[in-house]
Amino acid sequence: MAIELDFDEEKLVQRLSKLSPPLRLLFALGCAEQLIPTYQSFVRAGGIGDLTRVSSLMDEMWSSLGAGGSATDWAIASEQLVEVMPNVDDSPDVNGQYAEDALAAVAYALRTCATFDAQEAAYAARRVYESLDSKALNSGATYETVLAEPIVQRELGRQKDDVNRLLSLSGNLNPAEERRRYSSTALDLIEREGDQ
Repeated sequence: MAIELDFDEEKLVQRLSKLSPPLRLLFALGCAEQLIPTYQSFVRAGGIGDLTRVSSLMDEMWSSLGAGGSATDWAIASEQLVEVMPNVDDSPDVNGQYAEDALAAVAYALRTCATFDAQEAAYAARRVYESLDSKALNSGATYETVLAEPIVQRELGRQKDDVNRLLSLSGNLNPAEERRRYSSTALDLIEREGDQ
């Protein structure tokens, strides 16, 4: 299989810079939403985490997109989230790594909410890409072939298509509809007994 897409963070930042601040946030939220099921499964399987807090922060960010603001201090919320992030150095379990990527994507969405910086939104995309890269490697891909893995190519295609869609978007945003769109493609990367 020929490699069609790669993760080019510099190019992504340039493209995201062309979006309005709310659309940059929408992109970052969409990336974070991709890994929410992974984080939920990790915590439900006994991993350390706070589903209520993460869910509440995601709800607030989605609401702020439609309402034009929130009383939440996004930068402080991001710092607090990083403090409770699973430390992959403390756990040999790959699921901890996936959960860390999920929370990091949410933290970068929070930072995008605070600054509307295209780089922060690109960091959220990078964490989704890195999580899928790791999943492919843990499933038997090699460093030479990982980029060609279907799971990685699908996500890179999703990110590219999403930026293209947002660049052409006109009119008012419907945050609930956008959230449903992103949730419909969300991933649960948690490995369970018997997974190979």
